[in-house]
Amino acid sequence: MAALLLSIARDRSLRRQRVFRDRTNPLEYYSDIELIQRYRFPRATIVEFVNMVQNRLERPTNRSNPLPVPSMVLSTLRVLPKGDFQSEAADIHGISQPSFSRTFMDVVDALNQSLNNIAFPSGQAFILCTTT
Repeated sequence: MAALLLSIARDRSLRRQRVFRDRTNPLEYYSDIELIQRYRFPRATIVEFVNMVQNRLERPTNRSNPLPVPSMVLSTLRVLPKGDFQSEAADIHGISQPSFSRTFMDVVDALNQSLNNIAFPSGQAFILCTTT
């Protein structure tokens, strides 16, 4: 019995320590020109996007540090126009690839719902577009 308790205590001491990644906000240190080169949008537009989707993407949790909404939006903006790999965009922003994969569609859906400027043709207009 004592050997079992000693084995359990040893296993607990061998657990990997949790590592919290540095998730600095690129909006704080990139210029507008650098932001446009990397994300295709200037700072004001990115901040507007973040503010639009903040309520939809915030995930309160008592377990650990949730992903900041600016990191989710910026990593998504990195992938959409440039076609970067998810793993590279996630690495740049201090996010694991599986975490980025889970948040990617949430950000895209939140932006689509918030922007309200995407309209697909329907009815007669759609028929005319597809036949010509």
